[in-house]
Amino acid sequence: MIMDDLNQIIDKIIRSDRRTCALEINKQGRLIIRVPKFFSQNDINKILDDKRKWILSHYNSSIDKINEAKSIKENKVFYRGSLLEIEFVKLNNYLLKFE
Repeated sequence: MIMDDLNQIIDKIIRSDRRTCALEINKQGRLIIRVPKFFSQNDINKILDDKRKWILSHYNSSIDKINEAKSIKENKVFYRGSLLEIEFVKLNNYLLKFE
């Protein structure tokens, strides 16, 4: 993935009176970068390059969770590598019956 690809997942860059940098992947799978006010775009690019592995790992994990949530809404769920259809039934105070 080249730097432009990472830039596509950036939601916002927040500059504030802070001393350190922070990276966050939010629930929508978007990257939030918090940096000191004096950081240049080159400084931010260096952080993105240095933390590329962490960013991609957490981004992919977030996207997997989003996709899993979407599949549950469609009455489907991944189980041991297979996509299974689920049926919600009321059965002795249980909401889900798995066979």
